[in-house]
Amino acid sequence: MLINQKKQKNLFSRRNELVKSISQARGIFCDQSKKGFTLIEVLIVIVIIAIMTGVISTNLSKNKGTSEVEIAALQTVAQLRSLQNDAINGKSIETITACQFLFEIANGAKLYTSTFKDCATSAVIGTPISTYFSAKKENGSVTSSLASLYFTSPLGGVHFTLGSINPATGEGQIILTSSAGDVFYVCVTTSGNIFAQKNACF
Repeated sequence: MLINQKKQKNLFSRRNELVKSISQARGIFCDQSKKGFTLIEVLIVIVIIAIMTGVISTNLSKNKGTSEVEIAALQTVAQLRSLQNDAINGKSIETITACQFLFEIANGAKLYTSTFKDCATSAVIGTPISTYFSAKKENGSVTSSLASLYFTSPLGGVHFTLGSINPATGEGQIILTSSAGDVFYVCVTTSGNIFAQKNACF
């Protein structure tokens, strides 16, 4: 009898240990499952990533448009100053001394044209030079307002004849716009100052 009782006690103790081990194992697996992500949490993360990607893409596109129109404005300023220096220095084209150095842009155009005129006859010297605002040429995103002006020798005086002109002062501005709607202004004063800025010149 004693032996049977001991065996029964041993069986009960082993069974209790087994049950305890199983319970502990279940607890461990339950804890590990709690550390995972639910489908809703995964979907929320995906939505957040998509929104952030869209915001970043929009900002990059806007910055690209701004940089393109700013580059075009600075390029225009450089060309105008070059024509102004040519007028002051009395540049000769094909051995003929030029008197007028013209800069012209059609409304909505993606390029500008530089032309030189003879002092004696006012005839065009050589071939007019057309330059696109963008390296993409006709596929560029920057267009301009109407503008026509010229510099005269020997002082480099500037005369704005067509486009956006302030009737009170005679100064003019060239308005450059990107396809994204970004705008830059090239200002030309009667005293010969030429510069670009984001705000209107007058």
